[in-house]
Amino acid sequence: MLDGRGRKVVLEAPPQRIVSGSLASDEILLALFASSGQSGRLAAVSSLADDPRYSNVVAAAKTVKGRFGEGLETALALKPDLAVLASFNKPETIDRLEKAQVRCFVLGGFTTLDEIAANVTALGELTQLKKDAGALNAVFAKARMAAWAGAVRLPRRPKVLGYLGDAAGNGALTLAARGSLFDALIEEAGGENLASSLGLTGWPTVSAEVLAGLAPDVVVTGGDGTPEALRQTLQNAPGWKAMKSLARAKMIVVPDRELGATSPYVASALTKISQGLAQEIAPGLSP
Repeated sequence: MLDGRGRKVVLEAPPQRIVSGSLASDEILLALFASSGQSGRLAAVSSLADDPRYSNVVAAAKTVKGRFGEGLETALALKPDLAVLASFNKPETIDRLEKAQVRCFVLGGFTTLDEIAANVTALGELTQLKKDAGALNAVFAKARMAAWAGAVRLPRRPKVLGYLGDAAGNGALTLAARGSLFDALIEEAGGENLASSLGLTGWPTVSAEVLAGLAPDVVVTGGDGTPEALRQTLQNAPGWKAMKSLARAKMIVVPDRELGATSPYVASALTKISQGLAQEIAPGLSP
């Protein structure tokens, strides 16, 4: 198979001692192995799998003893026959694994929902669990179909901004624009990402004046607080506090582990955003 780097990865037999070096591969592999009853093939997951702020698989990760962190010695001691990493893993980590004669498969992009589905398919082929991967993608596709159906019924596209700052307002001027997974979620839910409409890409930082001049119908953020707490934070954040439409904008708060997921678990974020947009723009419609 070709991995996300375009490199050929050849396996003589289905891997039996897999180490996962990213939360994305943790979540996908744990789902595939749980479905197939072959969890013993996963020798290690990333250390982030245990963090409830970002991980959707905290309970499932407890069934795996090994952890793949910054130090590779622990992972290498497990004698893995395959390491699954992501494009955002450090290049030197991949280099060290390959120099230690560990086969590495690097997943590709994570900025669209199609790319996430493609990663599921790739790991299903790599582990020879194609049926389980197909079933996982079918559930993912069902959530996407529901969002598409909701988007078609909206009388207009609500204007959306993502708040990437913290509770103290730090990072308030950073936006998620075109080319981000957040942008893909908003588009699929039927919204207009105002950061992308400005012609911005990636995660740019804008001036307080530019931000204050925007007029979102909806603000989406990660976290576990209430919409009221989010509004209070924004009323004290640079740029946001001068935004005239802020008082009437709808606030949608999605847990960080869902909004930031780069696996099919991001479907939960898509559903929450889709339902929130429907309630804002067409409250008489069923989600």
